[in-house]
Amino acid sequence: MYQREQRPSLTRTATSMPIYARVLPVLVFLLLVGSSVAHAQEGPFGAMDRSEDLVTWTAVGPAVPVQAGEAYTVALHARIDAPWKLYATTAPAPVIALSVQVGDPEMAAEPDQLIETTPQVAFDRVFEQEIAYHTGRVLLTWRQAVSGDAETGRRTHLGRVRYQICNDERGLCLPPTNQAFSVVVEVVPAEPEGSR
Repeated sequence: MYQREQRPSLTRTATSMPIYARVLPVLVFLLLVGSSVAHAQEGPFGAMDRSEDLVTWTAVGPAVPVQAGEAYTVALHARIDAPWKLYATTAPAPVIALSVQVGDPEMAAEPDQLIETTPQVAFDRVFEQEIAYHTGRVLLTWRQAVSGDAETGRRTHLGRVRYQICNDERGLCLPPTNQAFSVVVEVVPAEPEGSR
């Protein structure tokens, strides 16, 4: 009798497939799902909007030495990307108003007479009220006292600025942000009382 020749089967079971052939479809699926989630969180330029990327701060301290017990002027500059706006020091709650805090024990905790560039005042679509804010650039200046018993020499004084930015075009506000800054100060000994 005629007997048929057994041919090997062309289909493979999952266990006989190489590991890469089993894992590759799962990895492709995870990459596609992950990229769609990341894309949903992207800002207009392809990355997630972060206040730190939209506002650039620069602090400038004194150009000359400061005597212990005296004060010096600090200038804090901000560049704000359009179309974002940064709320001014006078912005009412629930807006987070622009503020400065100094964290160095050799300095007064709160800046004395904080002065800011004159803000714009207009109706805010997000908070539905008139609010003072800055666009483009803002400059803050203040006099900063150095403790009378501060160590002399080159000192780095630290602080932070707290702010909130919003975008009217997108009807979007980002969470309040704390940005650290530092200024370098050359502290010299105070002059004796009778020598002034």
